[in-house]
Amino acid sequence: MKFHYLLTFGFALSVNVCKSQSSNISPTQWQADIDFLVEKMSRTIPEFYEHVDKPLFDACVSLLKQNIDGKSTNQMVVALQEILNMVNDEGCAIYPFQKHLNFKVLPIKTYWFEDGLYILDAKASHQHLIGKQINSINNKSIDEVYSKLRNNLNADNESYRKHSFVLYSLIPNWLEGNDLSVGKDEILLGFENAEAETIKAESVEEYIKRNRGLVGHKQLVTSATRHDGENYWMEFVPETKTLVIQFIQIRDAKDGVSIKSFFKEVAKRINDPEIEKVVIDNRFGGGGNGFKLKPFTDMLKDNKKINQKGKLFVLTSRTTRGTVMELTSILELNTKITIIGEPTGEGPNLVGDGKAITLPNSQIRVNLTNKFWPTSWDEDMRTSLEPHINIAYSYSDYKSKIDPWMNAVVAYKSPKPKGIIPENLAKGLEGSYTINGRKVEIYHVDGVLMLTMKRKTNSFFEINTELYLNTPGILSTDIIDVFVNYATVSEKQISLTSIDWKGLKLEVED
Repeated sequence: MKFHYLLTFGFALSVNVCKSQSSNISPTQWQADIDFLVEKMSRTIPEFYEHVDKPLFDACVSLLKQNIDGKSTNQMVVALQEILNMVNDEGCAIYPFQKHLNFKVLPIKTYWFEDGLYILDAKASHQHLIGKQINSINNKSIDEVYSKLRNNLNADNESYRKHSFVLYSLIPNWLEGNDLSVGKDEILLGFENAEAETIKAESVEEYIKRNRGLVGHKQLVTSATRHDGENYWMEFVPETKTLVIQFIQIRDAKDGVSIKSFFKEVAKRINDPEIEKVVIDNRFGGGGNGFKLKPFTDMLKDNKKINQKGKLFVLTSRTTRGTVMELTSILELNTKITIIGEPTGEGPNLVGDGKAITLPNSQIRVNLTNKFWPTSWDEDMRTSLEPHINIAYSYSDYKSKIDPWMNAVVAYKSPKPKGIIPENLAKGLEGSYTINGRKVEIYHVDGVLMLTMKRKTNSFFEINTELYLNTPGILSTDIIDVFVNYATVSEKQISLTSIDWKGLKLEVED
């Protein structure tokens, strides 16, 4: 999560009064629920009022409380989610499929590819729709519907918001809450080169049964083995001499080896002479326990065979988030990985560890995040981790079972070696420095100059990167868009002055 301000908030409540049935909850009760939610947000979400524009937030809350009369439960749920979204945190959300809402969803699954929104799976009665491109929802274009829903899709960034859209655009209640309804429990879908169809929504259980079958999801294209129900697995691809390791969650599996034992198996397997590359597939990841990661990330950092540019890769997508996102960020700062894919669903500094609350009158359950887990400097406001190589995933790729992520791994050409630092410069820079209250060390080992910073308690932020000669006064690192600046007073007096950190200027303290 990163805290940003929604400078344009789309409260439908401020203009359009819903004509559908009104809620059994009185405006006074709704107001009490809003006050309760705001109080819990301010107390639960870390440093809430230090990061949210309080006057804007208070104005939005006040506007909501003034415009309750005549609103349906659906409109109120959407409006409450917009209040939650002012912290831009995917984990602060109203789960739509809970007892006191009874929302339904179409029994189909879609995916928003580079070239459009397609149906990938459907209940037996709608199988004829598989492969159809959806170009309208309830007589509105996809772009119009997305624009309407955008501010009430819980997400840290645009990347994850597109992922959320494929679910919420199939919930009639959510569309009605955005004044996009054409009928109770049904949605009219328009298609490219096909007749429009009205589909009835059903229980979420029918939706869960559907399977998108995205390339690489728990299965290599080159393998018939499926890994359903597995939190982690690895397979060797002999054609490319690549070991693929996929993480869905960083927690012990119900069956099979523990994640600790799995990490030990990976450490042994990596050293097999037949393995030349390692791909860590984090495209479909989510939760888990970040404290379990260090033995694995340290092993990769210290493995001289694999920790080289062009031999270690991480795959990302719009759904890379949570502990799997933490793994991705830790590896970026401590190894020579190449990140291939889409911008991640969260940024390097995220808030997790959800806490559920229940609004006293509506009985709606709301999840709030309450623990800050940084993998970067506190000032780092990025809401996603950008890949080194961007991937565009099209429906034609999907249909042909082409994996553009793995194709990019195969096609990758290692860059030319970076500039070697002269011995006098290396010796002059060696030492300890303080940046933002953190101790940063530069030291010479095995002929290379390293910059390191150890993690603190309850933090996964640590750095271990090699330094290279760039231009006079500037050294580059293994971390994209991170540079070290130094000053040369004399041949014997050289010192670190600042670090350019992905757009941040971090000065060395005296």
